[in-house]
Amino acid sequence: MNRVYFFVIIIFAYLLTSCNHRYKVETNAFQGYLLETFNEKIPSESHEYILISQFQCSGCVQRTLIDISNKFNGKQNDSITVITFDLDKVPEILKKKVTVLLDEDAKYEHFLSIANVAIVKTNRGQIIDIKIINLDDIEWQH
Repeated sequence: MNRVYFFVIIIFAYLLTSCNHRYKVETNAFQGYLLETFNEKIPSESHEYILISQFQCSGCVQRTLIDISNKFNGKQNDSITVITFDLDKVPEILKKKVTVLLDEDAKYEHFLSIANVAIVKTNRGQIIDIKIINLDDIEWQH
């Protein structure tokens, strides 16, 4: 009887650890993109990537990025990275607070369908959430 109980626990533990991750495909694509483009990988600690789309309302993107920047209260934040196709799209106030990476080809748009600004939240080397920021919605909480 103990063997059956032990076997059931092993199977249950295996199922818990091998469940399909919601963003598995996106995680693999993003990991490959970061490695190929910037020689970086998704960190094991919690991290957010702010992606700026080529398809955008420029004024709306600027407002959104300034709103995000204001949430940091003047502090540098190493757990946030902005990825953009054009450095001029990132307000100077935000450039001083986060890491900014330039991808002039916007290759991230090949595997993530975004408009304006998207936030990709990661933890333990995996994407845990992808949020498209609407023009009237700046609920992003770091």
